[in-house]
Amino acid sequence: MHNLGLAFPEQDAEWRKRKAKLFYRYFLDMLVETLKVFTIDMKEMASRMPVENPEIVQEFEEQGKSLIMMSGHLSNWEWFALQYFRMGNYSGIGIYKPLTNPVFEKAIIDTRSRSGLVLCPVTEVSKFFKHHQHELFVYGFLSDQNPKDPQNAYWLPMFGHLLPFARGAERYARIYGLPVVFAHTYRLGRGRYTIRYSVLARPEENLPEGAITARFAEAMENAIRMQPEFWLWTHKRFKHLGKEPK
Repeated sequence: MHNLGLAFPEQDAEWRKRKAKLFYRYFLDMLVETLKVFTIDMKEMASRMPVENPEIVQEFEEQGKSLIMMSGHLSNWEWFALQYFRMGNYSGIGIYKPLTNPVFEKAIIDTRSRSGLVLCPVTEVSKFFKHHQHELFVYGFLSDQNPKDPQNAYWLPMFGHLLPFARGAERYARIYGLPVVFAHTYRLGRGRYTIRYSVLARPEENLPEGAITARFAEAMENAIRMQPEFWLWTHKRFKHLGKEPK
């Protein structure tokens, strides 16, 4: 696969072929697991995707702070979307891009809403933050996709290339003084995962512009390198190579 070659130029063709085969095998598994979302009991799902270190999030709950959760399309992100906020008194907000197919979009919304997750289209995010800033939420961003406007993105190193990253998660963290947590979904086996949290940024750090997203890019790359066959290689993550603003 071309994307594997861009990300792992140090590996030979045989390694990339093997990883590509594992990816396609896993992708079929994930499709089956995604269909289970319509029928699986949420308690059973939680037992299949436990959180290793819930204290990371509990710290902010005790402080009465909402937080931003950044993650990516690694392992089973559909199951993750139903689990990441199910702790303490937090409610979950999933930020998503509206789809061109209304039938498929409705199916995704209905599926993700089963666990109590509230889905918010990117066009309404600013309004939602403003109206709910005094409530306790975990705002979930899958931030490894290409941004809608690459020319107005953070261009950051990932896999040895400058790639564009959407500004949204960092922008709202700065406006509302929210901590930012990275969620790494690690695959243990078929239908078995674990979620590992790490703090990317705290409001009191006063980081320079772009630093939060840069930390995410680094954390995302490290997570992918641990299990490269479980990242969504079929999305066109490298299509803007060489197009960064001069």
